[in-house]
Amino acid sequence: MFTELNTEYNFGEEDSFANKTFLLAPGIFMSYFPSDKSTVLGFVQHAQRFGDFTQDYTALGFGGKYQLTDLLNLEVLYSKFIRGNDTGLGQSFNIGLRALF
Repeated sequence: MFTELNTEYNFGEEDSFANKTFLLAPGIFMSYFPSDKSTVLGFVQHAQRFGDFTQDYTALGFGGKYQLTDLLNLEVLYSKFIRGNDTGLGQSFNIGLRALF
C-alpha cells in the first residue's frame, strides 16, 4: 500500500476557467506483485480544486504494470469517476509506456 498527494497551481489566461486555482489530489493505492516483473493495483483518488473556479471528483480504479525490459514498463489503468461537482462523470482507459533512466 502507498499513498500520494499531487498538487497543482494553474496560472492561466484571464479568461481561462481554471485561472488562479489550486488542486489537491490525494490517492491510496494497493499493489500486489504476482511476479518480479508484474504489478496488479487498485486505487481510490479524490481531487479538490480551490480558487476562482471550484471542482471536485472521486475515482476508483485498477490496473497493471509489466516490466518489458530493464528500461521499459508497460502500464494499463482503468478509472471510474463515481462522484463529482462541476465535472463530468464517466470513465477513463489509459495505456502507457514508461522509460526508466
